[in-house]
Amino acid sequence: VLQDIEEANALPPAEKMKQTSFKEKKISELGENDRFVKIEAEIVDVISGKLRFSVCPKCGKKIEAADGSFLCGECGEVKEDIRAVVGLKVRDESGEINTVLFAEVAEKAIGMNKEGLKKRLEVNTAEQLIAELRDSINGKKAVLSGSVKMNGYSNELEFNAREFEFA
Repeated sequence: VLQDIEEANALPPAEKMKQTSFKEKKISELGENDRFVKIEAEIVDVISGKLRFSVCPKCGKKIEAADGSFLCGECGEVKEDIRAVVGLKVRDESGEINTVLFAEVAEKAIGMNKEGLKKRLEVNTAEQLIAELRDSINGKKAVLSGSVKMNGYSNELEFNAREFEFA
């Protein structure tokens, strides 16, 4: 997932992508390295995961936990901030694909901002929240825009969503 985060950050900013026209495709038409594509699909599962990753509050880069503190490669010892991350399996009539959503895009899908997510994760496990998400969003249609890449871990195509809306 951390490699995915770094690669997602390598994509153009969302504002630039909004100015770009997206080519609508069916899932079966998606190919490795497709960029600026839009799919409309049904959410069939919320993939198990942590729902967040740790970042530096100053520069936004990934940080590492070390002996009860957090270290940023750029800023040194920092207080932890989080970004939301959620994996979805989505399907249209032509096939299905795993989809990854980060930061504000993930917040839109899960229906809570990062502060709300932090508070919920203080009293619930990520798996408890994912079970709730499955109940609330599985079966809903969504429109997703982003890019496609090969997931090095699963060796399957994966959609990195930079925009998300319920249809």
